[in-house]
Amino acid sequence: MTVAVVVKNIGAPSSEWVHLMLWGCCDLSRQVHPLKSGETTTIYFEPLIFEEPGEFEITATIDTASKITESNEANNERSEVITVGGVLPPLSVSIFTDPVPSGESNEVAVRVTADGDPVHDAFVSLSATTGDLDPDAGTTDADGGFVSIFTAPAVRAETMYTIHAEVEIGDRAGEGSVSDLITVPREMPPTAYMEMYPNPVYEGESVTLDGWGEDEDGEVVEFRWTLPDGTTISDHGDSSELTLEPDEVVAGWYAFAVMDDGGIWSEEVGEGLDVVGTELPTKPVIPDVLAAIAVLAAGILLVYYVFRKPPDPKPDHNMKEKEDKNKSEDDKDEEQHGAIHATSDPSDARVFVDVEYKGRSPKTVDNVLIGPHTVLFLKRGYFGYERGKVVIANQTVQVHRDLTKMPEVKLKLSADPAEIVADRESRSTIWIEIVTKDDTRYQSRFRMTRQSFWRLTSER
Repeated sequence: MTVAVVVKNIGAPSSEWVHLMLWGCCDLSRQVHPLKSGETTTIYFEPLIFEEPGEFEITATIDTASKITESNEANNERSEVITVGGVLPPLSVSIFTDPVPSGESNEVAVRVTADGDPVHDAFVSLSATTGDLDPDAGTTDADGGFVSIFTAPAVRAETMYTIHAEVEIGDRAGEGSVSDLITVPREMPPTAYMEMYPNPVYEGESVTLDGWGEDEDGEVVEFRWTLPDGTTISDHGDSSELTLEPDEVVAGWYAFAVMDDGGIWSEEVGEGLDVVGTELPTKPVIPDVLAAIAVLAAGILLVYYVFRKPPDPKPDHNMKEKEDKNKSEDDKDEEQHGAIHATSDPSDARVFVDVEYKGRSPKTVDNVLIGPHTVLFLKRGYFGYERGKVVIANQTVQVHRDLTKMPEVKLKLSADPAEIVADRESRSTIWIEIVTKDDTRYQSRFRMTRQSFWRLTSER
């Protein structure tokens, strides 16, 4: 604290230096130079330090030694009562944040205190090293709190952000900072799927490669085929159907992969393609009987599924009438066409019209000649379904099938004898037993005879 004392000479000019004393809070003295008549001077006492707050009477006295003769000695002293307040504690600023996912928002809380007590109506100003704050300024409530919303920018990698707060109230101020993370969720790679048919393929036939992808946390935007010679075929999209013409068919490994909208590629899936020649071998081939069992098992399993195919739907009594009508219309105009809309449950079954692959269900096949046609549905893990349908000129015929899931089966294989002697006539009997999930059993017996070639006969 500073105390200023104003001294004025209201009498005759003085030629003496006199003392000015300050009492009550302290014993301080200052020299006052000689003053002319009517001259004024100000003497400062500083700093004045008070140990505790309270009211204090301070007295200033001039010419305590009475060096100057005055007509009125009563006006040489003046007293004042001053009030000393307590020293206000500094402001403390606390900021509370949490990690924020990329591109999302979270709350930022600021609390202002002084000696642990909340400070009301303090002005708060916020700033961030990245992202946005709303609001970025305001005043504290009765609990000393202020709340803002921080919105993080979209980032590809974890990023640190810092919130800085500046606070003031009256002549007091404070500030604080805190840092936290903008997190990036772990991205899941997409999954690729592919099918190849027919496989094996005979020389002179075409092959269809069907690939598609799925992504749990985004979408598939690009695909890539890798052919046996290392050639790659890429394009945008989430699926691809690639047809190899007979002169393009090469035996080997075909791979497929997809990329999501985050730039992450899936693992490659692949399948080996076998190309079967149309000529018979000029030299006898003597396979091991047990290897032949595996081939026969696949064959008998296929026979089982054929025999176990679900019953066909009830015949359409109007079919013959429609066919007769369409035959008469065919005689009039052989170039009339219609369409077939093929649907299935579940969907994504391969659709064949008159043994020609047309795509996956649901599928609309246009430009189909009027008259009877055969529609075939095939889906892995389900029984195949074939149905005849008559196409009418300029109309779309609906064909739908609820596919039946194949039951689980187990194979039991045995051969007697299990080994044969090469380069001579040999015989072996192979037993194949199919056991369904409900313990129904089907048995077939195959006899393999080798003379100059293998001959296979079967008994059920």
